[in-house]
Amino acid sequence: MAKKGKRHNSDRRSASQPSALHSGFPLRRWLLVAAFAAGACVLWLLFYANQRPATPLPNAVEAPAGSATKAEEAVVQHPKQEAGDATPLASPFQSSPPTDSELEGDEWVTEVFTGLASKRFHELHDVLVQMASTDADTSTIDYDSLISRSFACEALRPGAPETAFQDETFTVRRWTPAGKTSEENHAGAAGFQRALRELVQPFRGASDVHVKFKLIHVELDGQGVTTRQYFHLSGRTATGMLQQSATWRTAWYWPERKELPKLTAIAVEQFEEVAVKHPDGPLFADCAESVLSSNRSYREQLSAGIDQWASRIESAHGMALLTRYGVAVGDVNGDGFDDLYVCQPGGLPNRLYVQNADGTATDRSREAGVDWLDQSASALLVDLDND
Repeated sequence: MAKKGKRHNSDRRSASQPSALHSGFPLRRWLLVAAFAAGACVLWLLFYANQRPATPLPNAVEAPAGSATKAEEAVVQHPKQEAGDATPLASPFQSSPPTDSELEGDEWVTEVFTGLASKRFHELHDVLVQMASTDADTSTIDYDSLISRSFACEALRPGAPETAFQDETFTVRRWTPAGKTSEENHAGAAGFQRALRELVQPFRGASDVHVKFKLIHVELDGQGVTTRQYFHLSGRTATGMLQQSATWRTAWYWPERKELPKLTAIAVEQFEEVAVKHPDGPLFADCAESVLSSNRSYREQLSAGIDQWASRIESAHGMALLTRYGVAVGDVNGDGFDDLYVCQPGGLPNRLYVQNADGTATDRSREAGVDWLDQSASALLVDLDND
């Protein structure tokens, strides 16, 4: 018993005495110091490497500034050139190629043209607003500087469009190239002015006139420039609201890169005109209940409102009272009817309502696997594989 007690006292004394491992600077602190020193060395090496000039590749020739941009532009302009073809690409500016003084920095030629063409569209904007807002046929636009001597265009408001939709409030008329008929060309300044007057004729005396051009495509060749752009004109008339939307294909004459281009031709690819009656009355009615009320999710979730759920769902789920939750509309099953996807705050499942032939909608969230509980502020329906 004495030996056992003595051994016990010895063990207790040894445990109370500090060992060589724990004396002085602890091992854990040494490891931290070593890691900090290694990290500092790595950061210093990275900083030093960034300060050194890049070593050129063997036999590499440094390209002049701006050449990569012009080479990329040549590929865009001539997409049929095969890789490795020794034949140089023909320049689209053989008569007057752009110089460094004309193209500042790394600007593409198409970017320069887009900026100049936008100024021309601004001139058209002013004359169309003036024609639509007043009964006058004259304008202050300088047609000689806007169009070339050989300018010609079709009727900008094509005749005999088909009625695509009509009810007591809306009338939608559309015109497509498939129904195109032979029409008299509008040539020269007088013809262009007549085409503009015919375009805005339904808007005569309108208020709140808005005109918008959006250039969507620029194509360069050796003779000039061809572009496609969206056109939008809307206003309030005596009978209601009127809106025109069209796609124009235009040709331009652009001999000097610093000068504004001139229009040489305009062709209409698509045209739509929408008339709305009863401008002072409500255009839309709330039909959510008649469309969605057959779904339990609408009656128990959506119709309650966020105020009710904020007091019942933990804040950890991310429910934000000031956030606006969006929706997405699209045909998710390819049946020709638009369907509705509703985003919800955290803790409430998102909802997908698939439209039926009778105009109602059925909740398919669980079946589609899109009833996520995460906070969703917005959604986008996209066909990624074009099927």
